[in-house]
Amino acid sequence: MKTTYLLIGILFLTLVACTEEAKENVLEWDFNKDKSYDYTYSQIIDSEAIFSRDSITPTMINSVVNFDLLITTDSTEWANLTMSNASVTMNGQKIDQIIPDVDLQKMDKHGKFKNSNADAIFDILLALPKKDLKVGATDEVALIFPFNTPDSVYQTKGVNRMKFSHIETKDSVECAVLTGEILFDEELVPQNESASYKFLAKGTSILYFDLENQCVKQAKIDVNLDALWDSGVITDTTQVSTYSKIKMHSVYEIIAK
Repeated sequence: MKTTYLLIGILFLTLVACTEEAKENVLEWDFNKDKSYDYTYSQIIDSEAIFSRDSITPTMINSVVNFDLLITTDSTEWANLTMSNASVTMNGQKIDQIIPDVDLQKMDKHGKFKNSNADAIFDILLALPKKDLKVGATDEVALIFPFNTPDSVYQTKGVNRMKFSHIETKDSVECAVLTGEILFDEELVPQNESASYKFLAKGTSILYFDLENQCVKQAKIDVNLDALWDSGVITDTTQVSTYSKIKMHSVYEIIAK
């Protein structure tokens, strides 16, 4: 009889453990708490660009940007971002000029902005799944990135295929680890038939979400971009023919202080 009770007890504990492991986790910011979130932000961009159809030698540019990022709630539905104390380095040389603070308004609980053009990088960097997930489950997060060309601004559409990979303790904080595959691969149809535009971006993301405090602890995206805008033959004498071909590798990251 004792053996039977022991087996039942082990079975019960096993079922509880499985239930805890399989439960859905709430993966959205908690804006009900009156507090602010402090982060450091960094971006490193290596690019090569050709600005003439006749040129074969690209211009190489390396830029490094760092600043403080503060996220504060202004209601139970929205949060605002403030970027301050920015420093910029171009090709190893520090840019000695005062860079004004930048405010981004109305980020929702899933890390998406009401105005997606405000800063598309943060719209991608802070994006969370639109639904609660179990460990191992996936969700596709729709992305939009503005692509400026001579004749229009195209809202290129992409996706981040996110997976709730596992739960990990990071700096004594229990975090949901979300990994993602980012893809922008949309055919752009220019107004001018002789023009040619291309916007292809592929990358990966990883985000650590603090399950207790319901906020992002750390996030990083690593993206390769291949873009082309060739305005083609311009018959309107008031317009100028333009050409740019760019390859870019970018890493963006925020880390909670």
